[in-house]
Amino acid sequence: MRPSLPARWPSGARTEQAVGYLLARHVPPAWLAYGGLTMVREAAGWIEVARELDQVRAGVDPGLALSWVRLAREHARRLGPPSDLRDLLVVLGDGVIRSHAAAFALLRDAGAGDAANPRILLDLATWCGLDSPVQAVTVGTRSKSPFVVYVRDRADLVQARISARKILQHWGILAPATLTQILAEHRFPVDAGDSPMGLQRILGLGGTHNWVWAAPHRQSPLTRALRRIATLNRAVPLRQIPAAVARNTSPHRPAMTGRWPLTLAAVRAWAHSSPDWSVERDTITPIVPASRPRERDLAVITAFAGGEAVLVWSRLRDALQEQGMTPLAAEAIIFWSPLIRRTRSGYTLLG
Repeated sequence: MRPSLPARWPSGARTEQAVGYLLARHVPPAWLAYGGLTMVREAAGWIEVARELDQVRAGVDPGLALSWVRLAREHARRLGPPSDLRDLLVVLGDGVIRSHAAAFALLRDAGAGDAANPRILLDLATWCGLDSPVQAVTVGTRSKSPFVVYVRDRADLVQARISARKILQHWGILAPATLTQILAEHRFPVDAGDSPMGLQRILGLGGTHNWVWAAPHRQSPLTRALRRIATLNRAVPLRQIPAAVARNTSPHRPAMTGRWPLTLAAVRAWAHSSPDWSVERDTITPIVPASRPRERDLAVITAFAGGEAVLVWSRLRDALQEQGMTPLAAEAIIFWSPLIRRTRSGYTLLG
């Protein structure tokens, strides 16, 4: 490093000016007009490679820009942290799990300027010799689009993902805002900005713009009920599914706005994304015929096989008892079975 370089930041220099000040002193003046500042940011991994500079880079040693980064890093160690860098790290290290976009917005509003990019802020802190209270964790590395999450500790992200799965295994489908509210109540605050898809990437969930649910192999009240409904091997109106799910859930739950019972819109969104169900004209049909029903479900199907589409309570109970069910078991089946729906005239199968 050149001995003539300053050993301290200019008076009053803040982090928002520090990055440009630092880089400009290590990009040769001749390169400033040819995208040198862009090249050094690329080499630091702060921005995507600018294709418009390909012609400028042609024939240039690939290590040139990296050498500028190395010099800037060494100089930052000598300068130490700008006056407000520690404060910005405290802002970002408040314990909230954030997407890149949410972290950027937070730092921008805190006056970080050019260092509002959290990757730049954390690198600058490291260059200046500070221990960062925040980690950048990449999730989805097996996919083609890895996603960076900023957390105080990697274990916080792991526990938030576990908590989100348990919440959705309990409720089935939630609006993104409802899920983040419940997670905050469980002391796992998550901020994905205005991006429901970002929330799904952070927590490893499925969903749409309006809904989130657990991965397909995870059980929930919806999947448990539909696994039994599939044994009917028939099209079922979507509007009948929320009540069937509620009937199948033990113990019965009181209604909670936004959580229970599931809404028709939520079930429709889930069904459209499921590889196991086909949705057509507001009905849902299993794509692959289900295996043999469990004993009690078979008893329900058999009870309606005599030609009567609707059975009154006593007649349905008797039909179940005729198949070997005790009176108590027959009554429990009528009360809990997701295959049955109640109408004004009695009980009938879904569909």
